[in-house]
Amino acid sequence: MAIPRLPFVCRPYFLLELPGWGVLYNKLGIHGIDNVDPRWADAPTRVCRGKHHGYTMRLRLNDDIDRDTYFLGRYYDLEIQLLLDELLSPGDTFLDIGANVGRTTLHAASRVGPGGRVIAVEPQPGCCERINEAIADNHLSHIEIHNVAAGEEQETLELKILGGGTILATLAIDEKADGPKLRDTIEVPVIPLDTIMPSEVQGKLVVKSDVEGFELRALRGLAESLARYRPPVITEVVPRTLERAGTSADQLFAFFHERDYSAYIVGLGRDRLRRSRVALTPISDPSPIDYEADILWAPNTGWFDPKPFT
Repeated sequence: MAIPRLPFVCRPYFLLELPGWGVLYNKLGIHGIDNVDPRWADAPTRVCRGKHHGYTMRLRLNDDIDRDTYFLGRYYDLEIQLLLDELLSPGDTFLDIGANVGRTTLHAASRVGPGGRVIAVEPQPGCCERINEAIADNHLSHIEIHNVAAGEEQETLELKILGGGTILATLAIDEKADGPKLRDTIEVPVIPLDTIMPSEVQGKLVVKSDVEGFELRALRGLAESLARYRPPVITEVVPRTLERAGTSADQLFAFFHERDYSAYIVGLGRDRLRRSRVALTPISDPSPIDYEADILWAPNTGWFDPKPFT
């Protein structure tokens, strides 16, 4: 099947994110669902520079998320990138739990600069290869990769790789919903992240965790560092995946409330010039979360003040 040509013609329009770009983008069916769009099956790898971080990226256009990144020039999750712009400064430290192929890793690396440090934690070997590829292409020396999963204790678990092979994986699978998507199963080491954290971090510490429902287990293994550094923490909260992992959204909220953190849904707003800006909506429990949400957990006594963004 021939690769669609019209999206490439329209790419400059998408890169500038001009009015109505989203409607056209969806009409052309560029994103697809779960890498099953046969039109893109034989699409090549393209190289481009991220318009926010400026780094070179090799993007596989047969993968839906890589395809979004190529046509938009950025990772689709704009609100997280804008939030990191507010949280990170040159010389800071960023812990990326569930780094996947390094899209957020690269954005954070550009924010902290060569004098900072990015610690990427990712259990999929194929994803770690992609991050190493980006490190080599961009001659970066301030990113370190740990090819492990994050948990409460040291053990070995089975990682289920779904869909496109190196993009989505989970330590807890829903056999009914995800069973047909299962592509491979590998054994991975699981460690508490406190064991790899430096005794002293550079600058301020910011943490992001996206581990398909294992957020609470990963954060329990980071409890000492959370108490020592009081960092802002960004997590994805999907109640069904938390339950699949044997925890719950209520338990995750309790974990942070016990540590004097407040929760904010991360979204997009507009400034006076109609430019995109991060918008934070305070919540006290998970009831406002219908399906999923990105949450900023901010310490109530810390260096970051969420109020200007609420």
